[in-house]
Amino acid sequence: MQFFFIIAFSVLFIGFQLNAFIQRKRGLLVSIVFTSVVIVLLCIYAFFTESSSYARESQTIKLIVVNFIIFLIPSVVIVWLAWISRAVKPMTLHIISIVVAILLTAAFPLIALFTSCYTGLDCI
Repeated sequence: MQFFFIIAFSVLFIGFQLNAFIQRKRGLLVSIVFTSVVIVLLCIYAFFTESSSYARESQTIKLIVVNFIIFLIPSVVIVWLAWISRAVKPMTLHIISIVVAILLTAAFPLIALFTSCYTGLDCI
């Protein structure tokens, strides 16, 4: 369980830093394209590895929608906050990215749980 949070924190921290860097060097459009590619890759990975065979065969559309929403929400937050903080000093940007990564790591399981329960895919 701790390994998941370490990996999630690292991915979110690196994602925020990459988005801030891309937005400073190339602009918002390239950052959105980069984030879209990452979302698609994460959805494909989650579809084939994180779901059961039963869900993949019987509820394919719901599973795709749930995975997309689960990864879209943190990605939009990251792109938006990187856009807002593009003019801050590098040390402040690191602190912001640490705080954002901590908050999104804590919120990610809740987002996944509420999304899957709301769509009727899986609920506790």
